[in-house]
Amino acid sequence: MSSWCSISAGVPQGGVLSPLLFAVFINSISNQLSSFYHFYADDLQIYTQAPINMLSDTFNIINADLQRIGEWSYNYGLMINPMKTQVCVIGSPRLISKVNWTLLPQIQFGGTTLEISTTVKNLGIYMDNTL
Repeated sequence: MSSWCSISAGVPQGGVLSPLLFAVFINSISNQLSSFYHFYADDLQIYTQAPINMLSDTFNIINADLQRIGEWSYNYGLMINPMKTQVCVIGSPRLISKVNWTLLPQIQFGGTTLEISTTVKNLGIYMDNTL
């Protein structure tokens, strides 16, 4: 059994109002984003769409959003684990095969370069980059 400790921030795990209070708290992060986004509990997904010739600009937009998310989380005392952060470029197999990945900027978060995944888990459902 764990010992008791004093907590100065956050919401009680399992509390009836905890999900609502956390949603109200984290909602202000949406003001920082230029990409589209989805919240589900404590998960945040940012996404955008672009033609293949605009991927470099799109990666820069995602990097800027990730920078703002990092600053927001630091200012509000939250820690986001870059190791649990994933990047996936979704498109048709034909388009994905045309991407020259070496010419694109690296996606970075919290000082960590994020690898481009071909498969991601979204709320328990696995999706690949060609759907």
